[in-house]
Amino acid sequence: MVTSEQVRAARMLLRWEQKELAERSGVSLPTVKRLETRPGVLGAHATTVLALKKTLEDAGVHFIDADAMGPGVRLKSNVVVNAKPTALSELPPPRKMTLLGQKKVAERTDRTLRKSAQSTLGGKLTPKR
Repeated sequence: MVTSEQVRAARMLLRWEQKELAERSGVSLPTVKRLETRPGVLGAHATTVLALKKTLEDAGVHFIDADAMGPGVRLKSNVVVNAKPTALSELPPPRKMTLLGQKKVAERTDRTLRKSAQSTLGGKLTPKR
């Protein structure tokens, strides 16, 4: 028997959103959301539960049956999860900023630096002449 807590935990281990689980399993997003909100054993058709469990198992999740400590999940040792980009080449390209946007950022940075300097020096700054 698979519980909603196991499904949520498995999804978190894989760093999947509900939408990703729905797409990969072929189960509708509203169904995934509904099943995860109700505590305990999943209240769904056997085919739905099987689709969710098989998808998570294929991604590397191992379901642990209930014992003295209750049911659980863990990742198999060789699983690579949806990690955040680690190299600059993996990051999305930067958004282009308009000149007005650049000016606003510069003004905000200048104000922040002035406040920081004022608090450090304990007084008002006067411009150099």
